[in-house]
Amino acid sequence: MRHGLFGKLYPGNLVEFETWQEVAKEVRELSYKKVNIFRSVISFTPQTAAELLLKDHKAWEDYIEKHIAVLAQKNGISLKNLSWACAHHNEVSHPHIHVVFWDKTKRL
Repeated sequence: MRHGLFGKLYPGNLVEFETWQEVAKEVRELSYKKVNIFRSVISFTPQTAAELLLKDHKAWEDYIEKHIAVLAQKNGISLKNLSWACAHHNEVSHPHIHVVFWDKTKRL
């Protein structure tokens, strides 16, 4: 199984991250620059995950790519300014995904 780390830190295609440190370094640098970092965990029952067909890494990627705009909109972030990263844990009894996201243009 893959590690489950992916996202879009920069415009373009979805990227697979090699290590969590790669993402942590980016987020740490942003926090020093006073960028507001949002974080969330999206969790499902095993039954709901099965209904949503969240059975593998690609399915989790597709799900987040389809729904990340809602998180951005609800937090006042335009899609052109959105950066984000995720880590999914497809645990049998507790499938969930961690999401961090931010507006590249806003500072606290």
